[in-house]
Amino acid sequence: MTFYGIFFFYIIFWTAVVSPTPILNRGYKPKTNNFDLTIEKVTLAPDGFTRQLSTVNGQYPGPTLEVNKGDRIVMKIHNKLGEPTAIHAHGMLQRGTPWFDGVPWMAQCVIPDDYEFTYNFTVPDQVGTHWYHAHETMQYVDGVFGALIIHDPDDPYKSEYDEEIIVMLNDYHHTNAKILLKQFLSPESQGIEPGKKD
Repeated sequence: MTFYGIFFFYIIFWTAVVSPTPILNRGYKPKTNNFDLTIEKVTLAPDGFTRQLSTVNGQYPGPTLEVNKGDRIVMKIHNKLGEPTAIHAHGMLQRGTPWFDGVPWMAQCVIPDDYEFTYNFTVPDQVGTHWYHAHETMQYVDGVFGALIIHDPDDPYKSEYDEEIIVMLNDYHHTNAKILLKQFLSPESQGIEPGKKD
């Protein structure tokens, strides 16, 4: 076996067998986090302009989901949108569970209207601020999104801050996203975003 072969074997063996994940070494026991999310249309006025939005649990943006690395996420989706949907946990490496990636017609079938689907996966060893969002047509533009925060129970910087404040920014259009998409894709738009002048 060559030097590189031995080195590669050693690294893979050490990572996969000898060295358990760091959070297990420090005493944190991963838990299961159950999230019950209803995707539905609700009339809201986030900036004072009333319109129908696609929401998660009637909220715009959707609720913040907070877990620790190594935890299991069980996310039950109730689709009440009146159209198919799928939810993608953006940035989550779905190693071993690619069917829970939420990309319709590639990783899974869509969730039909008035049906439920449960995503069930373990959070990899990656911490930070992520987001979940609809991955079908333009639903996330109309409000099907929210923050997904993955904490490190052994955060070495925990003593250096008092609290975390999450700020979610997105474009809020007074026109339904499907209408905007149709305008954008029309030959007359010449690729100019809806609402903008050349």
